[in-house]
Amino acid sequence: MNWCTLYMILSIVLTCWACFIPFWLWQLLSIYYYKPANRTNTTMVYINFIVTCLAHSNSCINPFLYTLLSKNYKEYLRSRQKNCINLSKIKPKRHSSRRSMVSGSHAYTESIAIAQITGLTNEDVCTL
Repeated sequence: MNWCTLYMILSIVLTCWACFIPFWLWQLLSIYYYKPANRTNTTMVYINFIVTCLAHSNSCINPFLYTLLSKNYKEYLRSRQKNCINLSKIKPKRHSSRRSMVSGSHAYTESIAIAQITGLTNEDVCTL
């Protein structure tokens, strides 16, 4: 087993503990610290909500850990970084003054030329 795999396993276990220990401590505290049922404390409700959300967030965090700590993702980042460095070294090309054959102004100019050949005015062409 290589170090990257051990690092990934360790980070996943630590994340699981960090997310679930507050939840289980809160559950144990609520079992052994009995309060009468007629007295509800809003602080306890909020704490219960927060630790429950934290426990469930472990399921959301794990896929990110798997992705960020995987070898494929690191290789992807390196290739992206190399591409960005290579692109910054390339000088931008100068564009010619000629327009593309599919540009809007070319199509407009072409329609006016055809309209003049057929005898229409520019105003007739614009209203089409």
